[in-house]
Amino acid sequence: MTGGELGPTACPWRALLHSLRLRQWLKNAFVFAPAVFGLQFADPLALMHILGAFFAFSLAASGTYLINDVVDREADRANPRTQHRPIARGEVQPATALVTACVLSAAGMALAWLAQALLPLVLYILASHAYSLIFKRVVVLDVVCLASLYVLRLLAGAAAAEVPPSPWLLACGGLLALLLALGKRMERANGHYPPWLLRRLLQGLLVVTAMAYAAYSLQPHTWKTFSHWFFLTNLPVVFGLGRYHQLATSGCPDPSDALFRDRPLQGAVLLWVILVLGLASRALV
Repeated sequence: MTGGELGPTACPWRALLHSLRLRQWLKNAFVFAPAVFGLQFADPLALMHILGAFFAFSLAASGTYLINDVVDREADRANPRTQHRPIARGEVQPATALVTACVLSAAGMALAWLAQALLPLVLYILASHAYSLIFKRVVVLDVVCLASLYVLRLLAGAAAAEVPPSPWLLACGGLLALLLALGKRMERANGHYPPWLLRRLLQGLLVVTAMAYAAYSLQPHTWKTFSHWFFLTNLPVVFGLGRYHQLATSGCPDPSDALFRDRPLQGAVLLWVILVLGLASRALV
């Protein structure tokens, strides 16, 4: 039994909590980016709205995971990678999962309404269900749909912080989203996505994403906002992208799992956060 699995006599509430995949909430940190790069993160009202958007997306995401696991429970039982999921193992009844999903989605939409990010969240829920039911079996569209979920988080963060979504932020965030979405395809590489093709595409996206971020860091507007020292943030970005590529191609393609397990990747992300927040705080002085 692996560390993430539950035994057959596990507590139903613990099994239900396991099905919420709280570790995946980390992806919703994307909602903070617009406020940081728009220098609105120090505003108490904006920060309250952003936190509301973060938890709204987190609750809604857990709801979509529950519905996805109910729909896929038969296939999950036959898959060694997913057969440990509580719904597939019968530790959580489908009816319980569906009721919980509805409650979480409703709570998420209420929070999103208060945070002024209801439309992006509704689109996120619809796109998540479309992916689970249709697009995850369609080549190319599966990756595009997954990437759109990250972009919707950025748009929600911009709406919550009341800052216009920067074209550079959307471009760099969108490329990173494509990279992470394509990396997840390494979990189920098949005839449509042979491993050699995924590796080539990942390498190409890694280079393009790093170049886009470097171009942003050299923009006169960026230097005017943060100072020329912002270019130093390229160091953890390049290292972090390279490290994720290495992890994705060696058996750890899920971004959240990779970040929780790998100390070098954690260090790169932490250094980037410290540098960006430090320069942003300096710009506000």
